[in-house]
Amino acid sequence: MSYHLSTEQAVASAGRFLQEAGMHAVKLEGGGHVVEITRRLTEIGVPVMGHLGLTPQFRHQMGGFRSRARPRAQARRIMADAKELEQAGCF
Repeated sequence: MSYHLSTEQAVASAGRFLQEAGMHAVKLEGGGHVVEITRRLTEIGVPVMGHLGLTPQFRHQMGGFRSRARPRAQARRIMADAKELEQAGCF
């Protein structure tokens, strides 16, 4: 729950990760719902690593660990999410 409630929470959590834990970047899982958080974090200089496809934090919501992007529509959504995250400053 370090970034799921709000952009403000994500900024505060990321600051703690970098300052207190010595992290060099933060990882956000998922696509569309984290684009705005990614944009805000990268604007203030926090490196953000994106993680799409198999997203362990969401395994229970997604029905466990299973193949992703088998249907073409799902593959296209993952590619579109990757492009949106990249434009938001994600690596």
